[in-house]
Amino acid sequence: MRAKTGAALDRHEKIIELHAEFLENLLYPHKGLQSRDLSFLPFLLRLGSGGLGELQKLACAKKTASTTSFPFPDPLREAIMQSISVRTARRTQMVDVTQEVQRVVTALGVKAGTCFLYVPHTTAGVLINEHADPDVASDAEGAVDRLVPSAGPYRHAEGNSDSHVKTMLVGTSQFVFVEDGKLALGRWQGIFFAEFDGPRERHLYVKVIPDRV
Repeated sequence: MRAKTGAALDRHEKIIELHAEFLENLLYPHKGLQSRDLSFLPFLLRLGSGGLGELQKLACAKKTASTTSFPFPDPLREAIMQSISVRTARRTQMVDVTQEVQRVVTALGVKAGTCFLYVPHTTAGVLINEHADPDVASDAEGAVDRLVPSAGPYRHAEGNSDSHVKTMLVGTSQFVFVEDGKLALGRWQGIFFAEFDGPRERHLYVKVIPDRV
């Protein structure tokens, strides 16, 4: 009996080790998952290899995941990355995406936590600034173009070196606290997708991690 139990645990241990990296990226990007994390072991054992396979399929499709339908256990659903598509219209453009991000938070049902935003591009970023007056975004577009002009001297052959430099200055990630199911932004603040090499079809990744108390 002990030998059988030991063999089963060895098999589960192999399953954990095989999928630890995948589960780390999918479920706990902010802390990392160790293959022998005992608090997580019961869940892995219940899933078995078949359940883990289904989770892996889900992870591969997470870029186009719906923000309203979650075919997996509620405690895990906030950890699945959502993707907001942004179609820009100008080479330099600040696109207000505050409402779209709030829709993701609302759909996930997170009441208190942290909303992480990430742009997976090298010529676009994300920032937080005033959105009450659209002229602020327009002024910012002009100021950035004057600060980093499109004309060189640059060595990059694609002709968009200024776009890369602007992205380096703005950054590709932000985070916003969530309180009472709402983004905890200031009275005048909004979230902007910052396009520097448009027009293009872009993506803004959103991951909402609930507070664990």
